[in-house]
Amino acid sequence: MDFARALGQSCDTYFYTLGLAIGPTRLARTAELMGVGTKTGVDLPGEIKGVLPTPQWKWNRYRERWYGGDTANMAIGQGYLAATPLQMALIACAIANNGVVYRPQLLRERQAPDGRVVARVRPQVLHQIPVPVSLWETVKRGMLAAVYGPGGTARGLADLPITVAGKKGSSENRKGRKTHAWFIAFAPVDHPQIALCVMVEEAGHGGEIAVPIAKQLLSAFAELYLRH
Repeated sequence: MDFARALGQSCDTYFYTLGLAIGPTRLARTAELMGVGTKTGVDLPGEIKGVLPTPQWKWNRYRERWYGGDTANMAIGQGYLAATPLQMALIACAIANNGVVYRPQLLRERQAPDGRVVARVRPQVLHQIPVPVSLWETVKRGMLAAVYGPGGTARGLADLPITVAGKKGSSENRKGRKTHAWFIAFAPVDHPQIALCVMVEEAGHGGEIAVPIAKQLLSAFAELYLRH
């Protein structure tokens, strides 16, 4: 199995092996560049940064050493790792933009009472991840395989009128509780205009729960996009 098929079919074993080869330090460094474990700076109160675990973090927190199993867990987004839906939406955005991560913003402009625009909010680059474009294209092929490839985990989106790249996830929860259902996507793949993350707490598998919700959002977007 190659990288694109592994991503499209959510093959944990492939990414366990890959994560162990890369190691926790490089995994954490790249995840940090993509915005995991840091606040995005969105213009809303109460944002949290989540948890980006490292061997030093585990020692400081639990006085325990880091094991290979911790690295394998981290490689598939499990274990101690904790990300927010907004951070994951930014990861979808980063992939669509070949490594450019923008600060999320609600406010587009400020107007005076008479309707005059007194200030416009400009896009701000948070990070620019220094890897070749060819690597981003490989990730995109994997996310396309999730929607259009054999055994893809998001094939329910294949009949949308725009091309979608996506990745589903199911994150572990407290013992005895259902997993959280996740899905990230961007579209249209050849000219990205929208990136999103759907997360439903204690709902089960991302492919069964989060993907149909994303389909409703993407269908509404496609209608507007194709109309203009």
